Amino acid sequence: MRKKRRGERTGHIYPVALEAVQKLDALFDVERGINGKTRAERLAARKELSTPLIAKLHD
Repeated sequence: MRKKRRGERTGHIYPVALEAVQKLDALFDVERGINGKTRAERLAARKELSTPLIAKLHD
């Protein structure tokens, strides 16, 4: 077995980390979708779409 070199990836993905990244990606999708809208529209969309995603992120 050889030593891991600096910057070399081991190839192991932790399920909890993958789940967190997927949840954060969903939040970024919401933000991309509301880009260019008014402040009030963004706030309404965040309350409707982002709030449930954030609740899932904390679970």
